[in-house]
Amino acid sequence: ATANDIAAIKPYIDKINGTAERVILERFTCESYEEWTSKLTFLSTHGRRYVNEFFEDFHFVPSQSIDLEIDKNSHYVREKHLGEIAKVPVG
Repeated sequence: ATANDIAAIKPYIDKINGTAERVILERFTCESYEEWTSKLTFLSTHGRRYVNEFFEDFHFVPSQSIDLEIDKNSHYVREKHLGEIAKVPVG
C-alpha cells in the first residue's frame, strides 16, 4: 500500500469508526512491528480476531536474523518466513 492508497482509504474507515480496520491500516504506517502490536491490546476480543483473520496468510515479520523467535509476553512464535504462530493449548 502506498501513502496515497492509505490517505484515500482512511476517511472511509474514520467515517464508519472502524477501530479494527484502523489498526489494520496502521500496520502499513507504523515504524516497527512492536509499535503496531501494542495497538492490538486496545481492541476487543472480536476486533483482535478480525485483525488476525485479515492477516491470516499475510503476516508481517519484524526484521530478525534468526529463524525462530518466541515472544514470552504474547506466547506467540514468529517464524522468519511463515510469520506469527499462535500458542496452541496443550492438554
